[in-house]
Amino acid sequence: MAKIKSIIVKKLNKVFESKSGSFEALSDINIEICKGEFISIIGPSGCGKTTLMRCLSNLEDATSGSIEINGKTPDNARKDRDFGMVFQTSGLLNWRNSIENVLLPIELSGKNISNYKNKVNELLGLVNLKGFEKHYPQELSGGMQQRVSIARSLILEPQILFMDEPFGALDHITREKLNIELLNIWEKSKQTIIFITHNIREAIFLSDKILVMSSNPGKIKKILNVDFERPRSDEIKKLQKFKNLELEGETLLKSDEDEKIS
Repeated sequence: MAKIKSIIVKKLNKVFESKSGSFEALSDINIEICKGEFISIIGPSGCGKTTLMRCLSNLEDATSGSIEINGKTPDNARKDRDFGMVFQTSGLLNWRNSIENVLLPIELSGKNISNYKNKVNELLGLVNLKGFEKHYPQELSGGMQQRVSIARSLILEPQILFMDEPFGALDHITREKLNIELLNIWEKSKQTIIFITHNIREAIFLSDKILVMSSNPGKIKKILNVDFERPRSDEIKKLQKFKNLELEGETLLKSDEDEKIS
């Protein structure tokens, strides 16, 4: 049985124009992502990872090429609320508690908040924030704030979740705990997730596939397949197969840096 495609990108190019001239951020990007896949994107700083995600999520217009999100243009997919976003910082409103922050998309969409009271409590439980429903952002740790942000992104039940280095600013221990929680959420929701990270170990642990990008201009250098069984635990990080993938990813990233230096 053929897998359903969530995202199809063909010959995508993105050029930024400025007074100092043109800058080619992305060149000839071709991607097919199936429904329910967990895809990570890694690459050196400035390679266009975030630009690619911004094009997919309709925050930037591509210069040329095509993007299909659930068979629609990114603009129509955004209007239909087919996807949610989680950014590098939580973006929570300081004057709203956890429940109120999670309900923000409901308010903005003009829906009846009372219909989502059970849903918001369910989501805060899902991200292990039971007991913190009435807490304000300044009363929460950085990791907890990101959990509220994830719950907020899930409240409208999007089929696709874009995550731009959501754990990048967190300490190592918190980050690894949230990786486990994210996998638990994904196992239950079976959403398609596109996850940007600089951390190759994190990408291997989470993903079905890893898109390795090179820079100047940003291109897909290689796609690494990650076929460890699910559900996963930290034990897989001890396997030689995991270490081999990590080495391959690091070698691909280092070769890109070496090319820039030469």
